[in-house]
Amino acid sequence: MWSRNGRPWESGQMNSLYKHSANTRFTPEGFCLISKTICATWKRCLRSASTTSRCTSSTRSSPGKHPLCWRTIESQSTFKKIFFSYLEEERPDYRWLIVGPARSGSSFHQDPNCTNAWNAVIRGTKKWILFPPHITPPGVHPSVDGADVATPVSLVEWFLNFYAESKDLECQPYECICKEGDLLYVPHGWWHLAFNLTDTIAITQNYVNASNLKHVLHFLRSKNPGLISGVEESRRPMLATLFEEKLRESEPHLMRQLDQDEAKRREKSAASKRLASIFTQDNTTVDNPAPAPFRFCF
Repeated sequence: MWSRNGRPWESGQMNSLYKHSANTRFTPEGFCLISKTICATWKRCLRSASTTSRCTSSTRSSPGKHPLCWRTIESQSTFKKIFFSYLEEERPDYRWLIVGPARSGSSFHQDPNCTNAWNAVIRGTKKWILFPPHITPPGVHPSVDGADVATPVSLVEWFLNFYAESKDLECQPYECICKEGDLLYVPHGWWHLAFNLTDTIAITQNYVNASNLKHVLHFLRSKNPGLISGVEESRRPMLATLFEEKLRESEPHLMRQLDQDEAKRREKSAASKRLASIFTQDNTTVDNPAPAPFRFCF
């Protein structure tokens, strides 16, 4: 992990965070705080053995004012095109400081709004377990609409009861350990769990680029805006429309390509339905009764 000056993160930069961002709003576990109170929050968090404090930076704060390495990472080619940035003040929450003691972490989840994510460890060590979107991790029970996920009470419980079972699956999970300076990329839709092996501080960001844009648009257009997260409830129904307008202004060629792909997808879907209807039409009448089902027996 590197700071804006290109040097490795040093503990003294926590003081720099306070100096440059004392009045930046953060939301640790749903409570709005400003950065001058964050140190106290971290100290309380590190006394806990089971929780991770997830501090959400206000979307209205300027990345350039933070001594963190947001811009260093975003300057890399993989992260240069961040389409949600076109929303400016309307952008959903997207970056976090995450602090937790050993044995804490995040239970299995899929990141919000079909976004990709990166997570970089500043201090400590994290163990990650990831499953592709089509494999629901053992012991995890998402609701039909994906709004809620039932998981074991604690991460330790999952490791004790389901970790061995995951090894027997045809599609086994991806695992890794990230140490200070490591950055992990999480594709949209992937189930993932993060377990702090030591007291840990990390930064993470969710983003939209060309690789997941069509999935994000499809998600935002869904009939249930309550599934959209990171924005006020009153703004959720119009977020898809606003996002598309901004994209057509800033990325017209890309949007034309997506429109063409969507038209082809709909045409293919309609053709499949027409073909299926040929074999499912009910032509049974009094003069043309349905044939008796075929039976085979001895």
